[in-house]
Amino acid sequence: IHPEDSSLYTQRTALHAPRGQLFIHPEDSSSYTQRLTSQLFIHPEDSSSYTQRLTSQLFSQGLSADPEEDHPVHDEATRAALAVGFPPSTFSTHGLSRPASPLQEHLPRYYELIAHSFDTSEVTPLCEQWLAGIRSRIPAELAAEQGAALQTLSEEVEGMYAEAMKKSILDYILLDPAEQARLGITLTAKPSHSAGRECFPWQKRVQQSRSRLRGALYPTHPVMGRILHNFHSKYKHFRLLDLQALSRELPLTLDQLTDHMTEVVGRRAGLLQESWLRDSAHIVSESRDCIEAWMPQEEEALRMRKMAHFFGSIATLMSVMLRVVVAESLQELVSWLEGYGRGNEYQGGYPHHSLGLPIKPHAIIMFMVSGGPFPAVWVNHPA
Repeated sequence: IHPEDSSLYTQRTALHAPRGQLFIHPEDSSSYTQRLTSQLFIHPEDSSSYTQRLTSQLFSQGLSADPEEDHPVHDEATRAALAVGFPPSTFSTHGLSRPASPLQEHLPRYYELIAHSFDTSEVTPLCEQWLAGIRSRIPAELAAEQGAALQTLSEEVEGMYAEAMKKSILDYILLDPAEQARLGITLTAKPSHSAGRECFPWQKRVQQSRSRLRGALYPTHPVMGRILHNFHSKYKHFRLLDLQALSRELPLTLDQLTDHMTEVVGRRAGLLQESWLRDSAHIVSESRDCIEAWMPQEEEALRMRKMAHFFGSIATLMSVMLRVVVAESLQELVSWLEGYGRGNEYQGGYPHHSLGLPIKPHAIIMFMVSGGPFPAVWVNHPA
């Protein structure tokens, strides 16, 4: 459609459209709009005020004016938290060092004084122990091979140290306004901007959550860490089975294998109970004061409930570690048994008496007598 023909096209579409699709004559569109508006009880000139009233009602009910949003509007605390704006990282903040610095046009003069206005003999030399500490961090083989580079590094460290000392002396001198005027350098204090130091709306809730976690989340207690460290340092590789001793006992029948494993597991479980349980109890006994410091002292019933919860957490931790020992022992046993999965991979020797089937003596022996019509029966009585 050409732009100039759009109105004619609209008229033809309205006049010749099928019945039931268009009900408005092009010339009656404005009157139809007025009738529709009057039916909705909104005057065309009052539509903006009606929209404002509707929006205010929605906000008062906690709903959004946007039909695409299906969640309530944030409360005041959340809106205040979302409205917090943090300054960029280059801004100075409260609680951090923010020394004054020269103006941009005075920087050449400032660095010229640092480079040429101090005698090196006036600067305290670098301590030899510091250089030795720096060299000690370099592997010995590299220090032996790269002697020239190590010497260059030492000279660079000494030069940077001397420059830093001269700068500190000049900064101290420039603290006096009279010296600033004499040397022609003006120091301006940096502006201080707050970043994270104020009481933001979420701070109270964070502190409450922290206090609640500290009182109920006992895995962060130092005693838990000591028990866990003791297990990993002494019993991490402890197993309930001794597979090397089991290999030396081969060959074994299934009954012999079961008896052997039952005996070994019982013995090693007793060893674990005697040593590991005693170590854990000793750790708890040594940390009695630390445990009491975490418990409420104003109410005895609450203290006993917290204490029971604490020792329940210790029992849970030890149970998890014991399950690790059992799982690792079973995994090693399965790996060991997989070597005999085909049944013919055993290369050791067999006892001679186990190569044949056992024959048990019978009390009655059947045999035939020559010349007789009937078989004879011989009863074997063991001596």
